[in-house]
Amino acid sequence: MLKHPTTKFYRRTSQLLLILVLLLSCSFTTALLITRSGYQKKLQALSNRLEEETALQQQEDKPQDTPPREEESTAAAWEPEVLEYASLFPNLYVEPPTKREVAEKTVYLTFDDGPSPLTPQVLDILKEKQVKATFFVTGQEGEQAKERMQRIVSEGHAIGVHTYSHDYRQIYQTVDTFLEDFDKEFRLIEGYTGVKPKIFRFAGGSINAFNMDNYHMIIGEMIRRGFTYFDWNVSAQDASKKATKQSIHDSIICGAKDKNRCIILLHDSGDKADTIAVLPQVIDTLKSQGYTFAPLTNEVQPIVFPYERIG
Repeated sequence: MLKHPTTKFYRRTSQLLLILVLLLSCSFTTALLITRSGYQKKLQALSNRLEEETALQQQEDKPQDTPPREEESTAAAWEPEVLEYASLFPNLYVEPPTKREVAEKTVYLTFDDGPSPLTPQVLDILKEKQVKATFFVTGQEGEQAKERMQRIVSEGHAIGVHTYSHDYRQIYQTVDTFLEDFDKEFRLIEGYTGVKPKIFRFAGGSINAFNMDNYHMIIGEMIRRGFTYFDWNVSAQDASKKATKQSIHDSIICGAKDKNRCIILLHDSGDKADTIAVLPQVIDTLKSQGYTFAPLTNEVQPIVFPYERIG
């Protein structure tokens, strides 16, 4: 059966229209993509420019470096103030210890306030008992004092500074007055014996009624200069006017009980005959308890009075 020509015409026309629509649609899509790509490039360029302008504005808004104010320059150059007494007696220094030792079951006999007329007797007893001790001496001058100090050193005992004047009020007025007294005794010992003493004992102990306001500073300054100080943990109580031979003996033996190390305070002055009299018995008793005897050095771990630390 033959188709009508009109029908064939309309079919061809529909096909052409469909092709045209498809072509138009593709063209529109292509144009849209091209346009979108162009917009993206423009937006990116605009964003980059905005970032550049923002960075430039921030740079302009940033405060410019200005020279420090005078007070700031002064603060930057500030250094800790050096206390005046630190510059006094520039030769009053010794080498500090490089180590500390704690000996077991050891007694350190220490004699304060000499040399005195009784010093030779003390030295005779120590020599007989084969014991070494330590003498913290005062400002005794003259040929006899010189000979006694020299004998202390030559027989292997330790010698240290106690005080030149033994005037508590004068010594502990200030750090300056302490250093002045100390230096005087230090030079005396060095001149008589050739020894620069590295150890010392405070008159009245490191903390006493006369130095409560400045003992921190004095202790700190002496340590800074390299010196080592020793207090005691056993006292013979022989400075008391009521002391007797028996009380001196008992104070030492009872005080040493159950202690591993004993730094024993005794006195070497002209009125301490009872101390001298009881010394041989004290040495024998302590030896029988297993103690050995030694002189103090700056390498012996000090026994010192506890004090309140600042800061």
